[in-house]
Order: sequence, then C-alpha cells, then structure tokens
Amino acid sequence: MRRGRSRTSIACERNGARARRRARAAGAARECANVLKRNASPYRGEGLAVFGATPAPISRLRGRFRYQILMRAEKPGLMRHILAKSLDEWRDTSEHARVSLTIDVDPIDLL
Repeated sequence: MRRGRSRTSIACERNGARARRRARAAGAARECANVLKRNASPYRGEGLAVFGATPAPISRLRGRFRYQILMRAEKPGLMRHILAKSLDEWRDTSEHARVSLTIDVDPIDLL
C-alpha cells in the first residue's frame, strides 16, 4: 500500500444455513456496495474507490454467509464521510434489519 493511502474493509453477514439465505446476503452486500459506489462517484478524481461486493475468502463461518466490500482513499476524512452517509442511507431500508455489518478501518488482512 502506498504511503498516505487508507483502506477500509466492510463485511456484510447474513444469518442462515440455506442457499436462499445466501442469496439474501449477497443481495444486501451488493446493495450496500452500490450505495457506496453511488455516493463515492463524485470523488473518483480524489483517489476514492469502492471494490466489491464479493464473497469473503471464508464465505461461511459459524452459520453466517459473508461478503466483503473494500474502500480505498487518499484522504481518510473523505472516506469516513462517504461511509457514514452511505450507511445511513443503506440502513433506512427495513429489509436490512437482520443483516450484520462489520467495518474494519485499515485492516491487516481480509480473511
């Protein structure tokens, strides 16, 4: 990673043990990524990028299906602003009430 660059890992998890619940987890993660990308698009020239949503390397852990979204930014403050705005918008949808979201600022690894 280049000096001065920050990254954040966002993991979307959905409770469930059946394939149909995996689809809900994937949908929630894609929706979260789309909201982040939409809010980040005006700042592309400022070094802000959103990657994902993709299944986590260990896609199911303790009965939860896991997906990851990665954000990279040259300015950590801008990333925090976009993240806060996007998460408020994403959480306003009631269908995400059973989705657990974990945010890791400057993750060491992405497992």
